Amino acid sequence: MKTKIDYGGEAWNIVIGCNKVSQGCAHCWAMGMAKRLAAMGQTQYAQVIDADGNWNRRTVFQANKLGEPLRWKKPRNVLVSFMGDLFHQTVSRFDVGQVFDMIEATPQHTYYVLTKRPERMADILTLRDALPNVLLGTSVENQKAADERVAPMEYLSQAKWRLFASYEPALEAIDWYGWEFLDWLVCGGESGSYARMMLPRCARSARDFCAKNEIPFYFKQWGAWAPLGQLDWVTDKTKLKYKPVEVAGETMLRVGKSLAGHMLDGREWREMPRCHS
Repeated sequence: MKTKIDYGGEAWNIVIGCNKVSQGCAHCWAMGMAKRLAAMGQTQYAQVIDADGNWNRRTVFQANKLGEPLRWKKPRNVLVSFMGDLFHQTVSRFDVGQVFDMIEATPQHTYYVLTKRPERMADILTLRDALPNVLLGTSVENQKAADERVAPMEYLSQAKWRLFASYEPALEAIDWYGWEFLDWLVCGGESGSYARMMLPRCARSARDFCAKNEIPFYFKQWGAWAPLGQLDWVTDKTKLKYKPVEVAGETMLRVGKSLAGHMLDGREWREMPRCHS
């Protein structure tokens, strides 16, 4: 299945289901999508949400999808289980092993594995050699998450795995000291009806950290909110649907994901992961 995530290509949802673990999960887009898919009759998604459409702490390993990458002859960027968490505590070590066996068997593809549980990822992958065609990532939305998740990621770095951080939604500026091992950093704001705003200092501090440490930086989007100074097309604030909001010295506008765009300080930042030498 093709994904709309702009750096992705193919969604390989071998595991679906999750539960909220931190502030970044508050408006989980995957949970909302699971609710819609369940309503459309995809019964596997009905197994991972409750009557109110919230994650029910269960996961489903879709064994019928295990062989999908073998059928993709041309190289693809593959997002692994972005409708769940491969390293959720309910996913067995055996099933995780099957996924990484398939990744190893299909070196023509590049796989992106994102988790909010990097400590379990590090624990399970201890006995495996690092694979060059996979990037292991963790989500980081604020300083608390960064402090909690840096140690297992650093451990994986020492084991020669390629690593990335998904700073999305970027809810507060982070001191990135200690994350110099990253091979990639993706930054983005939140979209949707209840989107929280990302202030420019969040994106700029991440960008500047990457520039200092020669880490590719990918600015994905502003999200639903954007600072007035980044929106060249705004000529009359009185015609905007929502009133501007002053936050920490910034004039923030709710204009929607499409209009907010992904320009940061007058340019695109679409750098892709570095390779190990």
